[in-house]
Amino acid sequence: MIHKLDDSNIDDWLYADKAHIILFYSETTPNSPAVKKVFEEFNEQLKDKVDVLMCEYDKTDKVKTLYQMNSLPGFLFMKSGKCYGNLVGPASKLRYQEILKDGMVQIMNEGK
Repeated sequence: MIHKLDDSNIDDWLYADKAHIILFYSETTPNSPAVKKVFEEFNEQLKDKVDVLMCEYDKTDKVKTLYQMNSLPGFLFMKSGKCYGNLVGPASKLRYQEILKDGMVQIMNEGK
């Protein structure tokens, strides 16, 4: 299940113990549909390991204050309030996968 991130639930996710990826997007950005599709695929691949969240950035105030994105789409990979990877601006599916993999390795290494 893809979770919707907005001002009403940001406090629940900010320091969540489970790893999660957040896609910040805008419907006015031309590549939003393609990027959202990549994250929908991530959701299928990562069930029970990582939560996938999407945030329509233009429709938030509190989220904008906490996560200042200079360009959209934006991507953060987080756990317990710590960022393990990020990317701002459009990128390839491969690049998103690389950041996610690197972040997972960092999380696993911290547990040792």
